[in-house]
Amino acid sequence: GSGEIAVSATVARALAIDTARRVFAYFFDGEVRTRRLAVVGVYETHMAEYDGAMVFADLAAVHRLCGYAPDQATGIALDLHPWADAKAVARRVEEAIGRTVDRYGSAYTVATAEELHPQVFDWLALLDTNVWVILALMMGVAGFTMVSGLLIIILERTRFVGIMKAMGATDATLQGVFLWFAAMVVGRGLLVGNALGLGLVALQASTGWLALDPATYYVAAVPMRLAAWHVVAINAATAIVSLVVLIVPSFLVGRIRPAASIRFE
Repeated sequence: GSGEIAVSATVARALAIDTARRVFAYFFDGEVRTRRLAVVGVYETHMAEYDGAMVFADLAAVHRLCGYAPDQATGIALDLHPWADAKAVARRVEEAIGRTVDRYGSAYTVATAEELHPQVFDWLALLDTNVWVILALMMGVAGFTMVSGLLIIILERTRFVGIMKAMGATDATLQGVFLWFAAMVVGRGLLVGNALGLGLVALQASTGWLALDPATYYVAAVPMRLAAWHVVAINAATAIVSLVVLIVPSFLVGRIRPAASIRFE
């Protein structure tokens, strides 16, 4: 019953108030009740539906204003482990207390955060789709670049291929030579790419220099979360895809004839 509240930055700006200020709050429920409250905190979630409507107050004060009993509330939130299956937990809670009525005459209902805020999760799902599309495009561009690069390398070394064949080298051996060379190029590219990419991620995580519009994206800066297995998986997939697409152009070695290639300029 301290009479202290925390308001959102949106409300604070609209009312031109800050901490250490006292405000009058009006409550309408058949009659008008007035309370003078002290602003002791300002929060910001970047979610308009919360920032424009939610004020955090002392629980005892809320009970008195709403006419609730000390053990009465309009809702209970369950915080789950990040990897927990929210829908499975919701089903278990629904089976345990769903549709039962408490002693105040209210029925229990269960809803997950995804069901309460579908727009936020739809936005996150769209971001996940964009990530896969961008990764597929990057893989495609990298594959075509490596294919054209290997073809150029083979054509530039046509005389070398002819001489090696004249000395008894097989097509498979020469294919292996060029594939190993391509693997070295891919490895060097991965090293440089990882250094640049991880460096940018670390810079963004520490400084937040790449800003976003909170009204649209719910966050003020591009959030970063780095998982080691993500980095390993992307590097492995890139290396495998790049080498697999290079197998076909490497068969060009078999079409080079020693007699013609040795005279090739």
